[in-house]
Amino acid sequence: MTAIQEALERITVGEPVGGAELTMYPLLDPAAGESDYDLASQAFRRSTLEVTEVSETGSVPNLRVTNRGKRPVLLLDGEELVGAKQNRILNVTVMVPARKTIEVPVSCVEAGRWQYTSRDFTDADWVMDTEGRAAQMRSVSDSMRTGSRASDQGAVWSHIEAKSERLEAASPTGATGTMYSKHRKRLERSVNALKPAEGQVGAVFVSNGQLMGVELFDSHDTLKGVLPKLARSNALDSIDPRARRRQKTDLEVDAILESIRSLEAEEYPAVGLGQELRLRGKSVVGAALVVEKKVVHMAVLAE
Repeated sequence: MTAIQEALERITVGEPVGGAELTMYPLLDPAAGESDYDLASQAFRRSTLEVTEVSETGSVPNLRVTNRGKRPVLLLDGEELVGAKQNRILNVTVMVPARKTIEVPVSCVEAGRWQYTSRDFTDADWVMDTEGRAAQMRSVSDSMRTGSRASDQGAVWSHIEAKSERLEAASPTGATGTMYSKHRKRLERSVNALKPAEGQVGAVFVSNGQLMGVELFDSHDTLKGVLPKLARSNALDSIDPRARRRQKTDLEVDAILESIRSLEAEEYPAVGLGQELRLRGKSVVGAALVVEKKVVHMAVLAE
């Protein structure tokens, strides 16, 4: 049995919560223990995490991450880092070892800026919208077959431009943050509606009866810490006029979880700690980080 299959074996599905635009089915594992690592937001607050350009001149597809803390730090794929010469998103989920400096692969989500606004990065309170994140995940998986973790940067910029236009949230620098700030009040309604359940370690996000994505973690405190970011990401897609035109369908969450068990998986050494799995299936793309035979984070997103 694989690490993903073992993780899903312990999961039960809770009662759905949410509103008219976005619904969440909690994934429950009451026996899950506490995390033995920090999230990016926690480490930034403690000043134990430093993220900078790799050099004074910078490099668009890479950032330098220094963890000065005693515990590893978990960075999520699609998580946005703001500051320095331009805003970026993580291409993969990374567990940064304690007291280590590593380089991580990223994509630019602010095409019109290449100058310092600060020396360091900090984290935004959102993850890249699910539609764009899925496309990026697919392109990174394709790159990994050739020894790279690069995304299709041009496709990322094109996606942001088109989505910003649909949401009437254009930015002088093409920054994704403008979409989140313009629609903040509407997005926060979804955040407030999606409260974590006791023992919740994951979520299935649904909009208009259609699957948006599945997120799974190894602990309740991790899920609780990142859920607002994930809710904003999925909520932004749910208010996209193009997404709202999709036909409503019936959805069986148990069947979705069962299908994940049989997804094709390719294994690679992770950027930081652990092993990285890249997942492929019909109409979905996914990735998982496994550390010491335990799935720390898995994301399976609809394409």
